[in-house]
Amino acid sequence: MNLVRNALGAVAAMLLAGCSLHANSVRMDPPSVAIPTESKPVVIGSVYDKRDMALLPESSRERVSLATSGELGKAGVASSVAGGGKFIWTLTDNDTVTDWVRDLVITGLRQNGFRAVKASEAAPGTPVIDIDVNEFWAYIPFNFGRSLTYTQQMKAWIATTVHLNSGAEPASFKVRGEGAHIVQIFSEENVRQAYELASDDYLKNFQRKASEL
Repeated sequence: MNLVRNALGAVAAMLLAGCSLHANSVRMDPPSVAIPTESKPVVIGSVYDKRDMALLPESSRERVSLATSGELGKAGVASSVAGGGKFIWTLTDNDTVTDWVRDLVITGLRQNGFRAVKASEAAPGTPVIDIDVNEFWAYIPFNFGRSLTYTQQMKAWIATTVHLNSGAEPASFKVRGEGAHIVQIFSEENVRQAYELASDDYLKNFQRKASEL
């Protein structure tokens, strides 16, 4: 009976979301590791949010409409990480997606023997990295088969393009991470868990690309 109530509650929330903006907040900390004792410096330059806010990942459905973007405002859109239509989840404490991804990339660099330094403190010739955030989102893709069991899949996507300028020929590489788990409701904990899985996958893939730095 609880499964039925939870499923009906999730459906009701989505239906209500079609009428007015329902913004929820989620507290998420990107994974972090200590700075290695012997490390090479690198500068994190610019991080750009280049997500297509009109389209859900792997879907033809609308993610955030122009009207919803207007209600959220520029800061709200910059911190939006999950949902669809007018049912949106944003990061807490004025965190933005670009700040979150910056910290995620710094963790990936540390795992591969690098440390991020400020441009003002970097020696001449220190590599500079710019980052495009191509995707950062989580939602519940509809699956009729799963709906019959009152369960759905919460999935998160993280995708970036990393641009490297090391004084030689500029280079770019793409890094992706995905994570999914079975849920019954759209909750803060479920969003957070999906991103934890996607972050783990992203860092594994980042490690494979680190040889290009």
